[in-house]
Amino acid sequence: MNGKVATGRWARIEPGSEIVVPEKPEREPVSLQNVVGLSTTLASLALIISRFF
Repeated sequence: MNGKVATGRWARIEPGSEIVVPEKPEREPVSLQNVVGLSTTLASLALIISRFF
């Protein structure tokens, strides 16, 4: 059956069909360094924008 049936959301599942579900990749936890870097960037942008108005 594999390769002979339609793929997609509304495909009919027939007996003997092989269903393949991909694994989710593991996510790395957010590090303190990333949080500090993002905070610094946002603070700098806020300061620059506030100087123009």
